Amino acid sequence: MKKLPFSKVDASAITVRPFVLPKDAQLIYQWGYHTFGSQAWQGIRTLEEIMKVFKSIEESDIAQAFIVETEYGMPIFEIDLRLANTDPLSTAFQCAADDHLCAFFFPATGDNVLMQLGLAVCLKYLLLETEGIGRMLMPIYKRETFLEKTLAAVGFKKIKVSKPAKILSLYAISKDEFLHLSHC
Repeated sequence: MKKLPFSKVDASAITVRPFVLPKDAQLIYQWGYHTFGSQAWQGIRTLEEIMKVFKSIEESDIAQAFIVETEYGMPIFEIDLRLANTDPLSTAFQCAADDHLCAFFFPATGDNVLMQLGLAVCLKYLLLETEGIGRMLMPIYKRETFLEKTLAAVGFKKIKVSKPAKILSLYAISKDEFLHLSHC
């Protein structure tokens, strides 16, 4: 697989527009509160506000969040919690990048599952607003049954994956599905 050149992207270079989460997504979005506190997530409606949350995550040294670009000019948002083996995530990301897709990693493990869902929903709509939509990848390591209905409720589609073996399921959402959800 082709190795992609990564570079940090200045958030100020991306057009910021207000966006609103659909009602069914709002509940899941709120589940992210328990990790960083409700104040960190309340009232987020723009890329600038999301980047402030990212900054607080980086400063906490619990997780890193940053925006990178591929050679195709697509923004890729990566969440690395440093709590799971990153090899399967890298493989999933490369598969997406080789197909010219935009991707998210979510190493959702143990107690981080709820926070990951909050981030997933929040970032899903950020992708819509920045027009950098391809697919969102969500590797699920644990609690698959618990997550399936929740992911389906916000538009994720389950796709079968045989490799890497550590990823039980991969969930993806297309640009058309994002647009449909945003107008519901």
